[in-house]
Amino acid sequence: LLVIPLFTHLGGVLGWRPVMGMIATLGLITALCIFLFLPKVVYDKNKTLWEELKHFFSVPSMLLLVITAFGCGGLFSWLSYIEPLMLDHAGLAKSQMPTLMIVVGLGMVVGNFFGGWITDKLHLVRASVVVFVSMISVLLIVFFFSHLLWLAWGLTFVCAVVAMSVGAPLNMMMFRVSPQAQMMGAAFMQAAFNLANTLGAYLGGKPLDYGYTANYPSLVGAGMASAGFLCAILLYTRYGKLFRNDH
Repeated sequence: LLVIPLFTHLGGVLGWRPVMGMIATLGLITALCIFLFLPKVVYDKNKTLWEELKHFFSVPSMLLLVITAFGCGGLFSWLSYIEPLMLDHAGLAKSQMPTLMIVVGLGMVVGNFFGGWITDKLHLVRASVVVFVSMISVLLIVFFFSHLLWLAWGLTFVCAVVAMSVGAPLNMMMFRVSPQAQMMGAAFMQAAFNLANTLGAYLGGKPLDYGYTANYPSLVGAGMASAGFLCAILLYTRYGKLFRNDH
């Protein structure tokens, strides 16, 4: 929320080398703080990598990775092409893009808290369904109404909130479906989020390759989020017993 705009400004003033040095220093400080202040994770040293992989690879965990890769890819379809969407389609002045990205960052901060809150309040699968329905809805609204600049500002914030809200329920679901391989599950979930970024950017860019306007990546994103939503319903329908202990 603060550091990216600050370092972007400093990069224009000082050049990229000093800024990269600052970023590297912050990374080292962060790693040191993790080592010093976070509690140590109790881990079964007798469990081998192959044993954990054996426990991890199951139909529910693979289905959850598909949900993450396609469902979360919907928001990346929007975010990857936010500049042409806002500049060419909504008519935003280029000088306002840094401010817009601060709005995105603020939405992501709020989304982190909202995702945790809704996961605590609702059943895990129900929370993920609510988030995916919200994602589909807001992306369709972006597709149809983002040419209205005043509305596009608000949609930018809401999209960012939804983008970060989905992480909490999906990660908690992974811990439920792979209780004996939670570290492996967490690692694969991060890989699935990265794949979502790749798929969202690639598929979202296809309409632009064919000459469609910059709001069409959001329509692709709504389709990807719909795929994630349907897979979440399938997961709960077939493997709901894994989540019965959740409120």
